[in-house]
Amino acid sequence: MRKFLKLAVIYVLGIPLAGVLTVGMLLGFLFLQKQICHMDEEKWKDYFEKISNKQIIGCIFLMFGISMGLMTLLCESLCKYFGFVRPKLFSMGFFLFGIGNVLFSYYEKRDELHQKLHELRMPL
Repeated sequence: MRKFLKLAVIYVLGIPLAGVLTVGMLLGFLFLQKQICHMDEEKWKDYFEKISNKQIIGCIFLMFGISMGLMTLLCESLCKYFGFVRPKLFSMGFFLFGIGNVLFSYYEKRDELHQKLHELRMPL
């Protein structure tokens, strides 16, 4: 029972941590873009007018997948530390659960997300 509780804590805390890591990666990407391309307000406006919603969402999903991969490695290490018999199995379950959770949330609220992205593109 204690091992189950430890695994539940890893799953419950790991997925939001992957989300935080994704936000950090997104901000890092935008920072690097600003530094490398010497972006000013006009260039940012042009950039976000050219990029489609599908590209934005795809980029976020890619970053979340990378974040989940890193969190999966951490999950496997924690499972080994806590003495689980098959840590790779539990860490792969963590990865699949996290990806499935985000995909389900996306499909449940995709219209709302697309509407918000559309509103961001509208001039003030």
